[in-house]
Amino acid sequence: MNNTIQNQKTLNEMIDHIAEEEHLRQFLSNYEITEIDEIYDIRKYQRDNDRMGLIVDVKEKDVVERTKILIDLRFGQPIINQVYDALYDVGKDCDIKIIIHTNGCNDFDRNIPAVDNCAVLSLIAQLQEDNVAILLCEMNSTTMKIGYVNDLQNWYQVDRSKSFKVPTREQFMAETFWAVYFDSFNEAFYRPWKAYRGGFIDINDWGYLIYIDDCPIGGEIELYWDQKGVRFVIGQNDGLVGFLNEVLDIEMPWIFDRYGVGGVEFKKTDGQSSSLHIKYSDRPFDWLFTATPRQIYEFAKSMHEDAWELHSRIEDTINGYYKSVSA
Repeated sequence: MNNTIQNQKTLNEMIDHIAEEEHLRQFLSNYEITEIDEIYDIRKYQRDNDRMGLIVDVKEKDVVERTKILIDLRFGQPIINQVYDALYDVGKDCDIKIIIHTNGCNDFDRNIPAVDNCAVLSLIAQLQEDNVAILLCEMNSTTMKIGYVNDLQNWYQVDRSKSFKVPTREQFMAETFWAVYFDSFNEAFYRPWKAYRGGFIDINDWGYLIYIDDCPIGGEIELYWDQKGVRFVIGQNDGLVGFLNEVLDIEMPWIFDRYGVGGVEFKKTDGQSSSLHIKYSDRPFDWLFTATPRQIYEFAKSMHEDAWELHSRIEDTINGYYKSVSA
């Protein structure tokens, strides 16, 4: 065991260090978070074994009303759940939300895309653009020094005197699932530092789009997840009208066997074309609010594999069918 590991402080020691009045005032002042006149109350809370936090009730300088500050500390890399709890759970009534992670390693983090410094920074940067008073810091678990993470985020653009916009819980979780959990399996193209830069989608919108383009016609598979479950919608966007439907007819025995006859339906999109709707799962979107990160990871992995297998079969069948009718 090296000295760095030997000298690491416990989570409780680190949160108690932050809660000491001198350290708290200095930290908030050094990074221009706020200046404090008086501290009324400090309440400690715990989330699992790797997270602890503080709710600090203070009087800011030159501010009449009391201010509540959330400080959420996690051992290891930051996790998106810290931001979720800051917005909608323990920190929902707090005026300032500070997410802190340590420089240590956490065994829980393996294969969990929501545990990612870049993804969390992308999320916080988007919230800061919407003027939400939230920021990310890192704490050295040996020296207990706290530093502002400069990459991507810009706390200094936040103006607390102006209005701010927080996404709904559904929008937050939809963007997190599709842009982080699901997209992380596209390893060659996944960019966690850009995960949230497009804003937040509604669950009624498609969450992910897979192009059918390595073949003579153009099409796409739209992936949706709402309270009725997960569905894949396959449609043609160019080429011979109705050609994709003819190809899908060839694949229908496999599709029926895979998803069940009751989970497959053609729906008219215009006078000549139609789209194929496949129910992948009955699992409602609300499941995301109670599932663990590991459970979400496993579900995203299964869905990703299934959607891309469907995509590959369709493209292979299109290419084979096109050669046969062109011969």
